[in-house]
Amino acid sequence: VLFMDLDHFKNVNDSLGHVAGDELLNQVAQRLRRRLRAEDTIARLGGDEFLILLEDVQPPNHAAIVARDLIITLSAPFHLASGYEVYTAGSFGISLFPQDGETATDIIRNADAALYLAKSEGRNTFRFYTDELTITAKHRLRLESLLRRAIEQKELSVYYQPIVQIDSDEVIGAEALCRWITAEHGTISPAEFIPVAEETGLIVALGDFVLRTACRDAAIFHQKNPKFRTIAVNASVRQFQGIEWLELISRALETLPAGLLEIEITESTIMNKGSEAVAILQRLREIGIRVAIDDFGTGYSSLSYLQRFSVNQLKIDQSFVSEMTKNPASIQLVRTMIAMAKSLGLTTLAEGIETKEQLEILRTEGCLYYQGFLKSPGVTADRFMKEFL
Repeated sequence: VLFMDLDHFKNVNDSLGHVAGDELLNQVAQRLRRRLRAEDTIARLGGDEFLILLEDVQPPNHAAIVARDLIITLSAPFHLASGYEVYTAGSFGISLFPQDGETATDIIRNADAALYLAKSEGRNTFRFYTDELTITAKHRLRLESLLRRAIEQKELSVYYQPIVQIDSDEVIGAEALCRWITAEHGTISPAEFIPVAEETGLIVALGDFVLRTACRDAAIFHQKNPKFRTIAVNASVRQFQGIEWLELISRALETLPAGLLEIEITESTIMNKGSEAVAILQRLREIGIRVAIDDFGTGYSSLSYLQRFSVNQLKIDQSFVSEMTKNPASIQLVRTMIAMAKSLGLTTLAEGIETKEQLEILRTEGCLYYQGFLKSPGVTADRFMKEFL
């Protein structure tokens, strides 16, 4: 069984309309049919999901050959009646009978699990089912259940990592970081629960909690020490949804001057939102909120979008910073990012600073701010006030 999902099909529906989306699905089905044998079965399960049943396939690698051929088949552009040329791709999960399940339900479920792996590993590829995928899927469901309960019962907390001005070594702000510490499972890493929150939509409630908490605490920080002038809060693509999100921000700012709040958005988020992002970012600027591009250099890194979108700061990703003392090319990349930011009137902040050597390189290149373990990891609000204010 091959479980297929079209990559980024939602973008077609959102930009060209559902009629164009239906036409694309029709053309996709025709291409799949042409590659398959007469005895093979293909069905659309719903949305952009297709299921393909290959009978009498021996050995198993023949299923991989079919998946590879179908990926190639889908790579050519689709020409719609409206005149648009659309590119898409497919991700495939493969399960085999009887080793991967003895019922239709098991086989389809396990092919779906393999599809999830293919998508998580970059899309436009295929993966076979393994028992480990079932274990992972069960763990993910358990984690989702625990996270829902944690949000409802207010078990999450917000920690603050100092933002440091390089030339003076003064702490001038902090980034708000969500932390989840449980009595039963100990500390659960954000790298583990944030993706689950994104996929399930729980990120909206989680992000609202972090925003409200951070604004409330930042008001206290600023009152204690006026040099505290920035509280940075991350926004996910799920939160970045126009009027409702802006209303949440407005309510959070009832306790904090707008000029102290900085919203961090990844490159992929604003690129995926297109013209909608332009309007939202412009509205944030009108309110007085600053905007930073997080993990700069890992995505599109386009001069054109930096000119188009209303942003104030570039955050240089720690993957570049960590290589600076080992690879001269990384220093050149960081130097270029800083120079580009200066030419556009933007400030720069480097993430993940762990050594004095890294800090000195950034100082020499003219980076203005940094975060990292060299100064401090994220700490509680009480500890932040005691140690940095």
